Amino acid sequence: MLLHSSDYALAPWVDSILPTLPVHLADHVDAETHSSALELRTGVHDGVSAAIDELATLRGGASRRSRCTCTSPCPTRRTRCAR
Repeated sequence: MLLHSSDYALAPWVDSILPTLPVHLADHVDAETHSSALELRTGVHDGVSAAIDELATLRGGASRRSRCTCTSPCPTRRTRCAR
């Protein structure tokens, strides 16, 4: 879920984040209906533990890509951080 850092309200910027995802992650991510969440999908697995491992990897990659940093413009921040 994408949230404003100031008040934790939903931030509908998934369409700005999707094009920035690396190909290996983008193949497993779609926009959720309300544009404030990423939908992750795993491949087909023989067992539950393999699916859980893949989902953990996808969640980690999506989380890192959607976080704002003070040095890069981000659709979830209206302004850059003050240092």
